[in-house]
Amino acid sequence: MKYIPAVLPLDTQPTPNSNDATQTVADVLETGLDIAAVLAASFAWVLGLVVATQIVGFVLRRLGKKHPLLKYLERRSRIPSLFTAAVLGVIISWEQSVPQNQSWHESISHGLLIALISLLPGG
Repeated sequence: MKYIPAVLPLDTQPTPNSNDATQTVADVLETGLDIAAVLAASFAWVLGLVVATQIVGFVLRRLGKKHPLLKYLERRSRIPSLFTAAVLGVIISWEQSVPQNQSWHESISHGLLIALISLLPGG
């Protein structure tokens, strides 16, 4: 997956001792915009998956008027599918925005995977 950096590399971090205040402000703004872009992408993934879940639920409700089994399945899976879509969006955005060479990356990824499994309908 493509890595979107959330922070500037160490050699470009603004320093308090810098004489050029304009460059420091520009570096801080660039870092802030990078972080905002990562957060916006994360929010877009979560929102997109939740909207897709709502559309599928709407179709199942309409089909459930004729088929009682579909109505039952839709009612039983409505809330778990919303939470599953939200956690899946968080996992996708996590994998895209955090470098995988960090020591804590695997621990948090594993915790998100456990959360996803526990939220699956019937899980």
